[in-house]
Amino acid sequence: MIVETAQQHYRTLSWTLARLGLAVAVASLWCPAPAQDGIWPLGDPQQQMPGPHPVPQHLLYIIPGESQLCTLYFDGSQVELPTEQRWRFMCGSDVTGRTLEELRAYAHSHLLALEDGAEFVVNNGTRDGGLDIVFYADASVPSEALSALALAEEYLESLFGDAFTVPINISFQNMGSGVLGATGSRWVTNVTYNNSRSGLQSGMDGDDVIQSYLPSGSTVPVRYDGNSGTITYENRIDWTRANFNATVGSSSGVAGDMTINSAIDWDWNPANGISVGHFSFVDVVCHETGHALGFVSAVDDQAAAMDAMDLYRFQLTDGGQDYNPDTYEEFQVRPRLVDYNVPNDAHISDLIAAEYRMEDGSPNQGSHFRQQTDPWIGLMDPIINVRETHFPSYYSSADKAMFDAIGYDYPRCPIFFITQPEPLQTACEGGIVQLSVTVQDGFAMNYQWRRGDTPLVDDFVHIFGATTSTLIINGFTAGDVGSDYNCLVTHPTYQCSEASDFAELVLDPDAPVITQQPQDQTVTEGGWASFSVTVTNPLIMTYQWRREGAPLSEGGRFFGTDTATLTILPVELGDAGQFDCVITSQLGAQCTVTSDAATLTVNPAGGNDCPEDLNGDERVDLADLSILLANYGLTPADPEDGDLDGDGDVDLGDLSQMLSFYGQDCPTHP
Repeated sequence: MIVETAQQHYRTLSWTLARLGLAVAVASLWCPAPAQDGIWPLGDPQQQMPGPHPVPQHLLYIIPGESQLCTLYFDGSQVELPTEQRWRFMCGSDVTGRTLEELRAYAHSHLLALEDGAEFVVNNGTRDGGLDIVFYADASVPSEALSALALAEEYLESLFGDAFTVPINISFQNMGSGVLGATGSRWVTNVTYNNSRSGLQSGMDGDDVIQSYLPSGSTVPVRYDGNSGTITYENRIDWTRANFNATVGSSSGVAGDMTINSAIDWDWNPANGISVGHFSFVDVVCHETGHALGFVSAVDDQAAAMDAMDLYRFQLTDGGQDYNPDTYEEFQVRPRLVDYNVPNDAHISDLIAAEYRMEDGSPNQGSHFRQQTDPWIGLMDPIINVRETHFPSYYSSADKAMFDAIGYDYPRCPIFFITQPEPLQTACEGGIVQLSVTVQDGFAMNYQWRRGDTPLVDDFVHIFGATTSTLIINGFTAGDVGSDYNCLVTHPTYQCSEASDFAELVLDPDAPVITQQPQDQTVTEGGWASFSVTVTNPLIMTYQWRREGAPLSEGGRFFGTDTATLTILPVELGDAGQFDCVITSQLGAQCTVTSDAATLTVNPAGGNDCPEDLNGDERVDLADLSILLANYGLTPADPEDGDLDGDGDVDLGDLSQMLSFYGQDCPTHP
């Protein structure tokens, strides 16, 4: 008991020095001892190191980092938080005879190799905006390892829906026999419990429950001494950078480092089994990435501190104080247990719906499930043997449940967009706009089109299909212009949702705008008639004149049927009717607009005993005078324009004749 107290004191002192910005190397009990069935962590006795082994010591090397200004997801506020690296030899390694100096040398050799950037980047992209694992490899990494890293990347990204990037640096070094490699997870430390709980609760997905029952208030109860009932009310939680980014807020930089022992016989592709005497490289990478993602416990650091996963760590036995919670209500108030090897073999992670035995730091690292083979509990147990693989589903249900509890979006929402809405559409005013998405197994999904996060509602006049895969806007207006149209797709079984990319709808700036409409005309049979329309940007427009809705063809008596001015010469009695022009832009959405209809009135040719009656109402009055004055000065002119004296123009002589018969009924000439 005196030795245990001194060891804990030394760890707390070392931890304090690290917080003060000093690089610290610490030795303490860690990782594997020989399993009870006689199988050594690195393989069976015939293939690896037979004979009695002492309980190995694990080594911890801490490199303090610079503080970072981090933005919290749940409220957008910013906090400055310390960062650091924590280096250890990989789990499954026999570190007997290894020294802190070796661990430090491996760490700095790796960091130096990646200092000027990676030689290779293993990044096959993300799956619909979810987790993006990116491996940065230096020149020491063999080509076979690059392919294996791609397999690990694909698997890990298939599990979690969190939309952020996890950069991990990879190198190879010859470390001799017995050691698989060394890893250095990056950390964000001293996060308040309040902010930690808020991050976990605000990020809950459809199947999450346990996070709602985290202790309220600004502290969480914890026993740092498993032999005592003393409770500490902890107000700080440490997070791996990846776990912090998944759950609490944004922190930039590398999430983890792995330097792999090139002297180990690695099997690069577990799909065809693992060769005799070889280790599955993909299994090891998925295991070590799991630690970087947050499958860790402060038990291994033997300090009065809590890591995020320790929020679910309790004593297996009730003891005299009912330490093992049986209900969600007890989970909220029972003290957590974070102590090295005390009580011995009596540590659990408790999610109430499930309970998992945990290692306690001796003989195996506490950042693992308790080692067991029947049944196998998960990839995050402490030992990977030669020829062992869990291809193709490397993580067990227990592994996934713990990642879910510490804030990862699992199960990943099984919604995969095949096509996104067209990102930009130029629409015609008054026209019809259509936006569509397609998703895998789309027939089973629920759809909701939105502007931003505001749902659209069918009115069956302007909006159609708001809850289908295709949205239709009929009669597009300036009020429909927006850059945030999207479709929220919800899986009816998992009750999880994925939003499509944004689509932007704008009015076509090249759409024709009529500035002058065609005017009514009255002409005499055999004369000529002309209609004109004026639009903006006339050089990019096409025109089509119509009579009573039927397109007119060029030739014969019709001229300019596809121009801005239509001329009819000579006019026949049957030409009387409604004329309009359809104008179409040749740019953008090629919008079309139709002019107002102008009326053509045709008077029969022949003797006219009342030429001053220009509008044909059998009386010479103001209406006729108005027509003449509207055409005053017109050359050439017809009688129906007001050329009463037949001299080819409308002038003072015509006005005088009109006035001499003004106010008379027809006929005016006997």
